[in-house]
Amino acid sequence: MIGKQILHYQIKEKLGEGGMGIVYLADDTKLERTVAIKSLPQRIAASAEERERFKIEARAAAALNHPNITTIHNIEEIDDQMFIVMEYIDGQELKNVVDKSRKDAIPIKFDKIIDYAIQIASGLRAAHKKDIVHRDIKSANIMLTSDDQIKIMDFGLAKVQGSEHLTREGTTIGTAAYMSPEQASHEEVDPRSDIWSFGVILYEMLTGKLPFRGDYEAAILYDIVHAKPESVQSFNPEIPQKLSEIVDRCLEKDKSKRYQTITHVIEDLKYFQSVTEKTNEINMSESGVRQNKSNSSIYSGSRSQPKIEKKNIFRLAASLAVVVLILSIFFFFNGSDTDTVISNKKMLVVLPFKNLGNAEQEYFADGITSEITSRLSGLSGLGVIARSSAMQYKNTNKSILQIGEELGVQYMLEGTIQWEILPDGNKRVRVNPELIQISNATQIWSKPYEADFSSVFKLQSEIATQVASAMDITLLKDEQKSIEQELTINSEAYDYYLRGLDYHLDTYDIDLWQIAQQMYEKAIELDPQFAAAYARISNIHSDMYWFYYDRSETRLEKSLEAIEKAEKFDPNLYILHTAKGWYYYHGFLDYDKALKEFYRSLEEQPNDEDAYMGIASVLRRQGKIEESVAMFEKSIAMNPRSSLNYDQLGETLFLLRRYDDARKYLERSISMAPDDAVAYPFLAWTLVLQQNNTKEARKLLEDHLNNAGDRLDWFQYNLTRFDILDRKFDNALKELDKFDLMSNQFRYLPTEVLKAQVYGFKNENELKIRFYNEAVQIMKAKINEEPDDERHYGTLGIIYAGLGKKQEAIEYGKRGMDLLPVSKEAWRGSFRVEDMAIIYTMVSEQEKAIDLLDQLLSRPYNLSVTMVKLDPTWDPLRNNPRFLSLLQKHSQNM
Repeated sequence: MIGKQILHYQIKEKLGEGGMGIVYLADDTKLERTVAIKSLPQRIAASAEERERFKIEARAAAALNHPNITTIHNIEEIDDQMFIVMEYIDGQELKNVVDKSRKDAIPIKFDKIIDYAIQIASGLRAAHKKDIVHRDIKSANIMLTSDDQIKIMDFGLAKVQGSEHLTREGTTIGTAAYMSPEQASHEEVDPRSDIWSFGVILYEMLTGKLPFRGDYEAAILYDIVHAKPESVQSFNPEIPQKLSEIVDRCLEKDKSKRYQTITHVIEDLKYFQSVTEKTNEINMSESGVRQNKSNSSIYSGSRSQPKIEKKNIFRLAASLAVVVLILSIFFFFNGSDTDTVISNKKMLVVLPFKNLGNAEQEYFADGITSEITSRLSGLSGLGVIARSSAMQYKNTNKSILQIGEELGVQYMLEGTIQWEILPDGNKRVRVNPELIQISNATQIWSKPYEADFSSVFKLQSEIATQVASAMDITLLKDEQKSIEQELTINSEAYDYYLRGLDYHLDTYDIDLWQIAQQMYEKAIELDPQFAAAYARISNIHSDMYWFYYDRSETRLEKSLEAIEKAEKFDPNLYILHTAKGWYYYHGFLDYDKALKEFYRSLEEQPNDEDAYMGIASVLRRQGKIEESVAMFEKSIAMNPRSSLNYDQLGETLFLLRRYDDARKYLERSISMAPDDAVAYPFLAWTLVLQQNNTKEARKLLEDHLNNAGDRLDWFQYNLTRFDILDRKFDNALKELDKFDLMSNQFRYLPTEVLKAQVYGFKNENELKIRFYNEAVQIMKAKINEEPDDERHYGTLGIIYAGLGKKQEAIEYGKRGMDLLPVSKEAWRGSFRVEDMAIIYTMVSEQEKAIDLLDQLLSRPYNLSVTMVKLDPTWDPLRNNPRFLSLLQKHSQNM
């Protein structure tokens, strides 16, 4: 055959041979592609029965369209020959990959085994959905491509349910070591037989051995029917118990005790995979392994409330696009009108529904709760407390009246939820909601619901509609339409989306964000039109950029790409507009576009606390601090139990130098989340900037070092600063030995710079010069790596000033100011102004330094007269009459 041409196929070489045919590599000269051709051997072609079986293989495989199944291009007949033209797989048999006895064998990493297993099971599921049972699943029938994609081959032994039974009496079909007990016993088979064979392959991948081995076929078949295989853990004790249980259940001899559908297998594998990934990521984080130490900048108008503990991750589900806002944008710019509208609304909290299933289903119960919250939040006539506040009452012992008083609500929705997998593989959801009027603790509506998982969106819509009706909330036409919207028609994709939200929100943790991104991407694989998943991915990319985890253009490109895909599939989705708002703000400081998108989100979702947070954050960066305070207050009204909201408002008041008010909100934030590090340094600095109380400020941080987490360097930097203000320079040097770098969105300061400054204050010139010279090399490399990062230029300018290089110092300082002027970013830009004031002070340009200090003390900023009086940085100005006049002027304005 080699070298011959059959029709328009040029045979090139023989690839392999099996009981059901010979496979050749060929060129399809008509379509100009490489294909594999499987021809029916002459001895089989002579049998009408075997020819029929071959046709069944072709028809069965051709009916399947799945990335993990070999594609059938065509069925051809010529003279007395018949052959199938199929996709050519450039790879190797899985059998050769897992065979540890081979000299060229390479150990498979554990996560790869799970990935391969899920791919194999996914291909089988596609076949089973078409009522096709493979009946010869084995590692030699599975190809692995160079990019690690699984391809199931050879459906020659497939049995299409309903077709003529072609198995001859007294014979078995398939390869002995992979046969199920019922197949080995010549019994009728169904998809559960493939599940057994899949279990054999999983066993083989984990151990390099087959569970049933023998010198001859009869012995193997006897063991399959009667013997129990050795545990996979006997070969490798590191194999987790849960995975061992999955293998054992696949290999149950009684098929009624085996997994009943391959979908169940996939669910268990994927759950095991997600838990393993999560555990590994958290272990990496807890052991200090991070991709970028340089930042955990936390005080920047971020959107989500920080975690209290990683093990207590808030589980939250999808936010749906609902409703058109009655309020005009005017109301959002006019604080009093907006407050009036909010105060006139009936207020509701949706408490976390109690999970009646096993603990592994907790994320699902929380997710459905949040879905219902989201739908109700879209009603213009109703005020709904944000999910993060409601979640704090999970498993609470507080009374209904206590909760109502703390949240300022008149109504409470609570309930129970449970889902289970039925024998046919379908999921069934049961929800029992209960609406309570808080004033008299009276139930005013309750109704049990039960539905297939695929109908879960309709169930949520029905509950939301009934709750609105019970509260006498009239739905507008567009609101009714929006409340019935579905995020996806793919239940498995939705499940991954919920898992993604579980890892994504209520945290600043880069490791958890990366896991969330994986979950969203898997959801999109299952539903490429999943707009909400794209919007969430965009959030992750823009946050990675903003928080300096990955300050690359690629992040912004990926954020925009995800936005464009979400917009293509659902342009009115409110979380899409929120994602666009953060993209324009975090990526480009394009405030006009950001505000437009945040307000557009509020048009779709009047209770979107995230949009209020976005508007407040943008206003703060524009320098519109009073307006920002008003919007943060609105955010608190919608989310009164959010420690982040109180922290953000406290920080904003801190900029206004309203230190008493700032302390009130910062202390409130700490009382809600004492294990989170965000508010402590700001609270400490209020004591210094207003009261010159470095002693209490230092004690506050030292007492809470255990709360610092991955922000420990920020705590230690501030302790160093307190020592410098107290002129305890030796103590400051000891503190500087405890960390290497202080980096956040405002400053990038290697400790070499800080040590040089301290030695300068001590008049130890030799050590000062030594550390400044070391710092020059660090910062030059950093600028080469990140040439558009304005922080680096201010730092290098200070270094050159310390080395007496006046011209270079001024040039770099001005470059930092030019890259991010105050007119573009009022808060971060002011730090570059302070850098320039320090540089002018160090190079004896006192009048210019005083001009810049005057600007900083005249606008909202992290500087006060008390601070300037304490800081030795400004010592060269102390005898300047204009400097003394400046301090007196701004002291009167405090």
